[in-house]
Amino acid sequence: MLVMGGYQAETRRVPPKVRAFVIERAGGRCEKCSEPGAEVDHIAGHSPDPSNLQYLCKSCHTAKTDAVVFGPGGFQMPQADAMPTDVDEAELPPLDPVREHILTRVTFEDPALLCDDEVEWPKVWRTRRAARKARLLARAEEAGLDATALRGMTWAQIVDEIADALTEDAPAPPDYDGGYGPDSYYARAMNRDG
Repeated sequence: MLVMGGYQAETRRVPPKVRAFVIERAGGRCEKCSEPGAEVDHIAGHSPDPSNLQYLCKSCHTAKTDAVVFGPGGFQMPQADAMPTDVDEAELPPLDPVREHILTRVTFEDPALLCDDEVEWPKVWRTRRAARKARLLARAEEAGLDATALRGMTWAQIVDEIADALTEDAPAPPDYDGGYGPDSYYARAMNRDG
C-alpha cells in the first residue's frame, strides 16, 4: 500500500457489526485456505458491504496485497532450501528493495518511522507540520519574498514562488531556445528515430 500511496483509513473502515458478521459468516476461518482468520479484507474497492468483504489469514492477505502491488505472480521471495547450491550468489538477481521497505514499514514490532506509530503520530503531526511550514516560509523570505503574502497558498504554490524568485534574476543563455529548437533533446531523439 505504501507504493500505491496508501489509503485513508476512513474510506476503508468496516463498522464493528459488519466486521463481526463477516467473521461469523466465515466461521472464524480464512476464506481462501481455511486456516484461522486474522483480517477482514475488501475484495475490491472501498465498500463496507458484506458482499465486498472476506475474512483472510495473514498469509493469504499478504499474498493478495503482493498480487495487487507486484502483479499476478506477487512478490517472489527465493526460499533458502529451494536455491540451487551450485549457483554463484553474484549471479542471483538482487532482492527487491521496495518489498524490503514495505515489510520494514508495515510488518514491524516497533514503528520504523514516527509516522508509522499509530499512538504517537496523532499527537505530534500538527506540531511537525507547523515547523515544516515555518521552515518553508523562512526559505521564501531568504529568496526575497514576503512570507505574509504566501500564507493562503498551498505548499506546492509556495515552492513554485520560491523557485520563480530564485530563477528570475538568472538571465537565459543567448542561444537558449526554450527546449524546442534544433538542438533540443526532443529534436535529437526525433532525428535519431527518423
